[in-house]
Amino acid sequence: MMENVSGQLSMPRSELLNFVLPSQYASCFEVSKVHPQFSQEMIRQLAADSLDFDPRAFHDLAHSLQVESLDIENYMTQVVSGAAMVLGEWWANDRISITAVRLGANRLTELIFELADQRIQTHQKPFNPYKVVIAAPRGNQHTLGTNVVSEIFHLHGWNVTSGPLIELEMTPDLVSQSHVDVLGVTLSLDRDLLLGHKFISQCRKLSVNKDLVVMVGGTQAFLRTNLAQEVNADFAATNARQAQEFAMSLMTRIRTRNHFEQPSRD
Repeated sequence: MMENVSGQLSMPRSELLNFVLPSQYASCFEVSKVHPQFSQEMIRQLAADSLDFDPRAFHDLAHSLQVESLDIENYMTQVVSGAAMVLGEWWANDRISITAVRLGANRLTELIFELADQRIQTHQKPFNPYKVVIAAPRGNQHTLGTNVVSEIFHLHGWNVTSGPLIELEMTPDLVSQSHVDVLGVTLSLDRDLLLGHKFISQCRKLSVNKDLVVMVGGTQAFLRTNLAQEVNADFAATNARQAQEFAMSLMTRIRTRNHFEQPSRD
């Protein structure tokens, strides 16, 4: 079925599926940690199926992996994010075209929204008073990971502001005009680091919420163990579920601290 996109590939499907992680990734983390519940072969198969113009094989495999998972959040953070990383590997190493990447990313994005709709229909959305803004530098091509993060925060009741129109360059104005509890920043390229530090520091200075929490993720979170310190963030995360859990724990800690610091009315 890959013949439909053969003009966008520079190698046969069998070789594409056997293509290994680039050394820059392999030297920094074990791929099994990205999707520990699922085999690397199945994740690569899903990525390959996402490139086919006929979506049937993709949806069949996506459904079978979902049944195997039984947990929508793990599915999003491991299966969808894992397949997105594979697409990125192939493109970065000239195995597929940017057009093919966009096709695969669109398929995976549609899958995210389908999963989120299923969860909302079967579970009552929890009450959560906190607001998170998730942004990336202008021109960022790694939008699928941002969508995963946004949907997982949304599933836990957060008020989420995100999307392709929310750019890092806009965040100082956003946090200066309304109360934002958490700012999430996706950093994919080396050149994003200085930009990230600049705008995160501006946000801390201008935010109406002096307890603003900043988290960072994206490709650079895998490649740089000290990313948070480098860009003046509170923490870095490579897993959207863990990011939400840690952000919530920080919100609870801040709320408790502020409660005890309030002046007595006596």
